[in-house]
Amino acid sequence: MSRGYQGAMMRAFGAGEWVLTVLSTEDVTEHYRRIVVHAPGMFDGTPYGPASYIRLWAPDPEDPAKEYQRGYTIASCDEASEQMTLEFVMHEPAGPACRWAADAQPGDGIAATRWGAPRFVPPSPARPATCSSATSPRCRASTASCPCCPTTCRSRSTSSTSTTTTGRCRWSSATAWT
Repeated sequence: MSRGYQGAMMRAFGAGEWVLTVLSTEDVTEHYRRIVVHAPGMFDGTPYGPASYIRLWAPDPEDPAKEYQRGYTIASCDEASEQMTLEFVMHEPAGPACRWAADAQPGDGIAATRWGAPRFVPPSPARPATCSSATSPRCRASTASCPCCPTTCRSRSTSSTSTTTTGRCRWSSATAWT
């Protein structure tokens, strides 16, 4: 597979590479897909916390010999079972990763790289966090890591109206979800 300059740079900087296997898919909405993958060996002691991300190498729909990388925030992970959940916004025109996600079935594989693991420092309780639908995995992860920080998540529906729903994180912080 050809990964061009991006692939060469990732290798030069020592990014690790794994093959993820699709375990399940869920169409949360018409334009939002959740995919659970098995990631053997990826949980090698490197911490995966809120805002951790990986790079997927999606095949070019026009030329399967080419792959393009796209970054995805890990929505959730279970190190013991070596599983992680990734979430995709389904859109048109669909790019390589969106097209792959739309067609993904249990048993399918996709290459992934990880270069380091970011450290997330939750905001202080005096500064509530506000997230958009574009950052919803990070928003959920941020709230889950912060025992006292109120978080508000908002999204814009197709009718261009802002929607917010209220819930509570596991520490009973004030949290609003869309």
